[in-house]
Amino acid sequence: MYIEPIRINGQVYSYRDLRCGGEPRLRRLAGGMTALSWNNAPSASHAHGVGQASRGMVPGKQEPNFSLSVYKEEWDFMMTSGLLRPQGFSDQRFDWELLYGQSEVGGISRLRLTNFHFLGVIGAPYRQGESLIHDIGCFVQFIEEDPGNGVYYAPVIPTFLVTQ
Repeated sequence: MYIEPIRINGQVYSYRDLRCGGEPRLRRLAGGMTALSWNNAPSASHAHGVGQASRGMVPGKQEPNFSLSVYKEEWDFMMTSGLLRPQGFSDQRFDWELLYGQSEVGGISRLRLTNFHFLGVIGAPYRQGESLIHDIGCFVQFIEEDPGNGVYYAPVIPTFLVTQ
């Protein structure tokens, strides 16, 4: 079986540069992912000229998306290892981190996922002679990216972390 390099938002990375932090049982997932991508931009509407001054920096809400593809064997392991409970695993919450390669800034790029849920298999495009890969539906409340300089960046301030 030929194992292709992992694709992260379209960019190819080596598996040796991929690590999962946080929940220890998620660490095995790093070797079983075939592709992942995310979208982290908030929506914004262009409503100009309705007031004397601009009131907000970003007028829209943020709806981050995260998609993940894994080998069938890794998905089966996650279900049978106790990582995902047998009934209602989509309600199970994880906070974890993905370290995915050397960046141009000099450090390791990182992605922090807060309030992450595995929703289940949404697609399994099998073809004869290929590895069995599942597309996994995911939910994530907040995504922060570290481009390699040790500082996490996010387009909005997370409301669940703001205290008054």
